[in-house]
Amino acid sequence: MDYNQARKTVRQKKMIGAVIILVFGLLTIFGFIKFIYIQAIQGSNGGIDLLHPVKYLIAELYYLPYFPRFIWPISPAPDFENSLFSKGNLYFYFVYAMTFVGMAVYASGSELNKEIKEILSEIRKEDIKRTARGESPRPDIREDRSLPVKNESFFSQVNELYIAPIVVAIILWFLGIG
Repeated sequence: MDYNQARKTVRQKKMIGAVIILVFGLLTIFGFIKFIYIQAIQGSNGGIDLLHPVKYLIAELYYLPYFPRFIWPISPAPDFENSLFSKGNLYFYFVYAMTFVGMAVYASGSELNKEIKEILSEIRKEDIKRTARGESPRPDIREDRSLPVKNESFFSQVNELYIAPIVVAIILWFLGIG
């Protein structure tokens, strides 16, 4: 991958990650707010009565004219009293997971950007050493076709970040530890 392709990839990954984080992060936050509001309305326990002022704050937030009202109907509110695998809960899990996917895509772009900067720094240091020895410096890296950058996607970390913790949790659950 050459320098221009690497910079383009960095921009794309960061933009896509930021959009995913923004959209699904807002949906997740609104889902949690709806969940708290629903629990405050349905609450008959003494501890839930503490959510009474929060219920009014959320209602005021809903009626603010500059607050994005179109997000309220599409944001999923988890319902843990029914099945954990109901349609609404699965939608909430998907939205919540997509927030982390967006973070992984953005982090992948940031990591690639950091790697490019390190390579450019090393090349500049080598150019300084070459000119000190009396040799001609290397041509500009932006025109060079051989930038040694690994093009890793966030899917390369799926095992460490997503699958391994689930497997460990299942094993601990079966052993009765967790």
